[in-house]
Amino acid sequence: MVEVVFGASARGSLRVAQHYGEGPWHRSAFGVVVGSTDGRPVSKRELREAKRRAEERSRREWEEAVPMGGNAGDIYCLDLALSMGDISEETPGPLRQQALEALIRASWNAEEAQKQTQKEWEETRAALDDVVTRSAAGETVRVWYSQQSDEFCGACFLLERLQSAGSAGPISLVELPQWEERPDGVMVHRLGWGEVSPGEWGRLVTAARTPSPAQRRFFANCWRELRRKNAPLRAVVNGQLMGVPVNFYDGFIGQEIAAAEREFHQGKLIGRVLGYQLGIGDAWVALRMEEMLRRGLLEAVTQAPPDRPVYHRILRRTEAFDRLYAGERHQ
Repeated sequence: MVEVVFGASARGSLRVAQHYGEGPWHRSAFGVVVGSTDGRPVSKRELREAKRRAEERSRREWEEAVPMGGNAGDIYCLDLALSMGDISEETPGPLRQQALEALIRASWNAEEAQKQTQKEWEETRAALDDVVTRSAAGETVRVWYSQQSDEFCGACFLLERLQSAGSAGPISLVELPQWEERPDGVMVHRLGWGEVSPGEWGRLVTAARTPSPAQRRFFANCWRELRRKNAPLRAVVNGQLMGVPVNFYDGFIGQEIAAAEREFHQGKLIGRVLGYQLGIGDAWVALRMEEMLRRGLLEAVTQAPPDRPVYHRILRRTEAFDRLYAGERHQ
């Protein structure tokens, strides 16, 4: 069985899930984040109780887990960030590599971005070639995707690629449910497979389905249409994957900047934007804020340390921003 995911976090979680729950549970080291709503210090008793509950959840998840089985070498990560940038190439090539580097460059310095992009690019291209080859040999390809735009784009792209390559192997699709009730009665909302813990994959795989020929064509044709339009960005709107303008998410970013102090920490503000659960990552938010800097809407007050992401710095909102987003500041 060939397993395909579209992000490094999902790949790591699935690798652990293959043998998660085998044998007895053992207590291991883990961290607990505890806070109070009224700003008072957390007591030692409250901290002990939080640790106890976390440990109990860990034990219960291990004991209830269904090990996936399989080998780590069968898991392939096609982390191409296809919801962003130019997708006009029939096969991901220089334009896709440039788009990936632009995203990484928004977070890291140019030299580090180039090295990281090259490494990830070579790994992803090799993974794609392996998936196509193994599918052509008749192996089943199981695709883990969701309504998160990169994962949805990845599934459409892969099915189109396999169809174009004439791969005849079976395909299995596992779509992540957006909402799910945990055994303890808590409703959980997940954006993508990177948010799924190792103990949950074995249960969620029961949703796997074999797409009909018509469904396979639908995914493939969806990707061809997206490529034809080649919008600067792709998003899932009311359940439909479509091309959208490059500034599609700017309103959320502008709203948070308008609500912040005039000088603010860029990394913390990016975290607040991600809290909207838009299905985008920190790199895209950072990239759009770089555009705001270029337009004079923001200005840098400090620079990030060399060993930290670029957005570990202080920015200042300018009067040009205030004029443009005047309405946001009075809401």
